[in-house]
Amino acid sequence: MRYALWLAEAHLRRADRAAARPLLDKALTASRSMGYAQIEGLAWWLIGECLAAEAPAAAEPNVEAAMGILERIGARNDLARAMITRAALRQRAGDVATARALLDRARAIFRELGTLDEPTRVEAGLADLDRGAPIALLASGP
Repeated sequence: MRYALWLAEAHLRRADRAAARPLLDKALTASRSMGYAQIEGLAWWLIGECLAAEAPAAAEPNVEAAMGILERIGARNDLARAMITRAALRQRAGDVATARALLDRARAIFRELGTLDEPTRVEAGLADLDRGAPIALLASGP
């Protein structure tokens, strides 16, 4: 299931939502039936990413579910990644203050963990907020 999620994330980074979604649906179903909470949280997050560009209001509950699961199990790096997506969704809903708070919290988690690559996405998101530009989703690149 983890490989399917990596492949789905790669499809999203190429903006190929149609290829990502079936992989995510299968991973979600399997993870829920077997009780793999981290896989379930990641699947919810990436499903939210799939929906974000075309249906941001529908995407947000998925990302919220992901964040709840990932926070509950202590998957902090993955939680912070989902926070970036939720920040983009909050920004699109006009809630810039919450978007900034989510990005600040994600940045703090990444710093605490010593994550190397994801802080770049946070800094780009904060710069987007400052310019009034949309925060980039996975499918739109860093």
